[in-house]
Amino acid sequence: MKSNWKLLSAGLLVAALAGCGGGSSGDMTEPMMTPEEECLAGDGVVYEDGVCKTAEDLRAEGRDAEAEKRDKEDADDQAAADAKAAQEDAQKLRAALAAAIGGTRDGTIADNPGDDYFVNAVPTAAALGGEDAHKSMSVTVMGKAFDKEYTLTNGSITLTANDQDFPFNRAKASVFSTSGNKDHDNNTLVGGNARFRTTGTYHGVSGTFTCTAPDNGTCASNVGGDQEFTLVGTWTFTPGDASSRVTDGNAAQYGWWTDDIGKTTAEARVYFGAGDDAVANTTFGGGGKATYKGDAVGQYAIHRGAGAANDSGAFTAKATIEANFATTGATVSGTIDGFMGADGNARDWTVALQSADLSGGVWAPNTADDAANPGMTVWTMGDDKAAAAGGWNGAMYGGSATVTPTAVAGAFAAEHGNIGNMIGAFGADKE
Repeated sequence: MKSNWKLLSAGLLVAALAGCGGGSSGDMTEPMMTPEEECLAGDGVVYEDGVCKTAEDLRAEGRDAEAEKRDKEDADDQAAADAKAAQEDAQKLRAALAAAIGGTRDGTIADNPGDDYFVNAVPTAAALGGEDAHKSMSVTVMGKAFDKEYTLTNGSITLTANDQDFPFNRAKASVFSTSGNKDHDNNTLVGGNARFRTTGTYHGVSGTFTCTAPDNGTCASNVGGDQEFTLVGTWTFTPGDASSRVTDGNAAQYGWWTDDIGKTTAEARVYFGAGDDAVANTTFGGGGKATYKGDAVGQYAIHRGAGAANDSGAFTAKATIEANFATTGATVSGTIDGFMGADGNARDWTVALQSADLSGGVWAPNTADDAANPGMTVWTMGDDKAAAAGGWNGAMYGGSATVTPTAVAGAFAAEHGNIGNMIGAFGADKE
């Protein structure tokens, strides 16, 4: 059979091959598609920022955007509501504080104790109209530690039968008599003397009572016809912790209360006064100087108006009182700082308690107006120092005509221009 193929020249052969792909061995691969082309060629409906998005993707994005918008609107609404509430609270409380600061002291503890910012007695729940009707805070200035306030003999406090009113009325043990005489004898002899030991509390501090009776004698506790408690024998008390602090005759109380239940205007007061056996010391004996360290509590209101930052509520702070018990020209001054606001965060505030006359006991609680106590207060917020305003008062506790008082308590009021009002009470122990 005769072939139809004819031989081509070498040049023509090369040309023919070039026309078919230029020397390729027959590879006919299609050109590569871009990601966008692949997206649009498939199920994707849009290509954005390097991402192929389907119709469901777009619907999900729309739902997320709507939810984010609603959340932002809710947050904005809540922030606006919170700001309005803060402004209204600050306005209401500041009005109450301003009214209290500008009033006249009457020294009572009735439900509406006049118009002054403090009362000079510790109010009870009954006097406040019941706890449910008020918010309140009460603090006790503790007495000194056993190792400072009481004489310790070999780690024990010696109780003598000569002092029947104090300290025996603070000695408690389950075995002590509650009516009449009760003997205590465990038949243990120490050096020929009967010895009795029991656990109990002295001024509320746990420890051990020990009695050593005389020869052929008996340790006993007795409650007489006048209900006076006495111990018979030679008694000592050993505290479980010699540094324990006790509420003793130097204790004082201070605090605040507010009331706006069912009232168009709020009421706010602070108070301080003697607690338990404490007695205010108006003799300021002992001479020299003393520093007292403690705490302060109270109410404050910063009202700048709608659309501004407003702040109000209860605060806690630190108190430092400096007293000069000079024979003439005795003075007292102090500083309130270390403020913590109603939200539990620190405030960059200080309140200076300006020097007041301590001579003759005029600084002790009384029913006179602020003219009896010339000391004013200066409230500083950060670097913004307000003009002197307000006032403060207080009392010394413990000590005697020849011994420096061991505790101090008082109340103060401060103002910061036309935006801030504060009332507080403090208590401190002598360092």
